[in-house]
Amino acid sequence: MGNINKTSMVMEHLYIKYNDYRCGFVDAHGKEVIPFVYRRTTEFRGGYAVVVDDETQYRKFIDTSDKVVFSLECELASLPFQGKTIFKKNEKWGVIDIISGKTVLPCEYDKIDYLDGDTTGRNDYFCMFQPDFDDNYDEEKTVIWTVEKDNKTGLIDVEGNFLLPLDYEANFDVNIRFSNDEQKILKLKKGDKYGLQMLTKALNVKEILPFEYDEIWEYENNDKKMFFSVKKDDKWGIFDINGKITVSCEYDKIIPCDEHKALLEVKKDDKFGVIDFYGKIFLPCDYDKIKIIYDKEEEDVVFCVKKDEEWDVISLKS
Repeated sequence: MGNINKTSMVMEHLYIKYNDYRCGFVDAHGKEVIPFVYRRTTEFRGGYAVVVDDETQYRKFIDTSDKVVFSLECELASLPFQGKTIFKKNEKWGVIDIISGKTVLPCEYDKIDYLDGDTTGRNDYFCMFQPDFDDNYDEEKTVIWTVEKDNKTGLIDVEGNFLLPLDYEANFDVNIRFSNDEQKILKLKKGDKYGLQMLTKALNVKEILPFEYDEIWEYENNDKKMFFSVKKDDKWGIFDINGKITVSCEYDKIIPCDEHKALLEVKKDDKFGVIDFYGKIFLPCDYDKIKIIYDKEEEDVVFCVKKDEEWDVISLKS
């Protein structure tokens, strides 16, 4: 990322202040640190702020000593992260390293966005895609960007390396369906089919489900485990987070129970039943209607079922 001046990386708390329609920066005591000479500026994050040059309208990146470390001819520019800034020029987007001046991604993409969190359409003054860095700002954090070009989308790392190629439908957002410190599960669309990919903390990509499903929906059971209902050839089934099938694609509908997250209402041949995420059958598909009620006081699940125009009540405990 180049030889960053360590002094410029110090997280000093400087605050924007206005004076006669010009802005500068003061410290926590209100003492002027950077003079009031700028018409527009961002806050400091990671040791840098972005200002607009009055004459050229270029974006300039200044450090906390008001030294210009980089100047860029563009329409919009983000605060840099790990020395990289996303910028817009002539309606296209690119990424450049403000320390070395090296192009990370050429300015030829229709959209560049952060994978973690939706920043699309935000415009902090002139600085679009400004992430919400706070006092817990971490320069070592792993950053992944989504990029779009010619109606296709992919993933890149902060150095511009493609983790996922531009093979996926751009009109469908890359969705984080499950995320922790070690991995992210991404639901993507290729052509008219959906699939799941796993992105690890080490930035390795592994396929969980191939791109052969008409729909994929995520659910979390009462044990906080993630499952996915999938539709293929008009039939529904269930997979776990490792891509292992737990319920075969044999049902016409799978409906999660709001009352009791361990159970699923299923439909087959116009009849309803109840199963869990592992395929265990609690009620076979023999009923015209089913209502699942969770009795918190008794810690019991009650099934109100209709069959042959008659209603009955079945307790899970009984």
